[in-house]
Amino acid sequence: MRSQFIKQSTNIKTGPIPTTNSSSDTCPDSCPLKTGGCYAKAHPYIKSNWDKLDQGTRGSSWGDFLGNIRSLRSGQIWRHNVAGDLPGSNDKIDREKFHQLIDANQDARGFTYTHYPVWMHKHAAHNIRAIRYANKRGFTVNLSANNLDQGIFYKQKFNIPTTALVPLDHDGRTKVLKDSTRLIPCPAENSEHVTCASCKMCADPDRNSIILFKAHGKQKNQVSIIARG
Repeated sequence: MRSQFIKQSTNIKTGPIPTTNSSSDTCPDSCPLKTGGCYAKAHPYIKSNWDKLDQGTRGSSWGDFLGNIRSLRSGQIWRHNVAGDLPGSNDKIDREKFHQLIDANQDARGFTYTHYPVWMHKHAAHNIRAIRYANKRGFTVNLSANNLDQGIFYKQKFNIPTTALVPLDHDGRTKVLKDSTRLIPCPAENSEHVTCASCKMCADPDRNSIILFKAHGKQKNQVSIIARG
């Protein structure tokens, strides 16, 4: 596993906040986007950078990476993994490395998304415990649901920050479920004036909402099929 720390992103969507990338061996095999539809694999610059991480010509050791995270000021919003997933392999989160990352985050406001399986899988209980621990310790991990039904199930079952893919023809409107959970399309996808740096919803571990990401990227049609469930 190789990790990359970027002190200030130039990504239009994230805004000027610290971001990171992890080598592709962190991505769980259970992620349906791994075999088609992965945004990071289809985006020319992100893919090129990711390839260099995999080849070991870019990024740093885990120890040096943690040092960069520890250097972040208190309250700093930062996004873990524009590409890649949590430390782990074979669909199982590496709890030791993950706890090291959580501890390094300290009083910063790190947030990320994960496709590690949390239901109907032999490693599900292990993974959900690790994710719960992170959210309680100030490092926000969003469960990445493959479609809206799965997202609603995750939110109701685990009460953990959740995001969900929605198809291309999603109407883009905010809705409220009977249990008061709000379904909110990603504000940064719908306004050029909003970024992760200004929005911060995905960094809130206590929000009562599911953030919706519309299928996008070069393989958006394939992603849209996945998002239909």
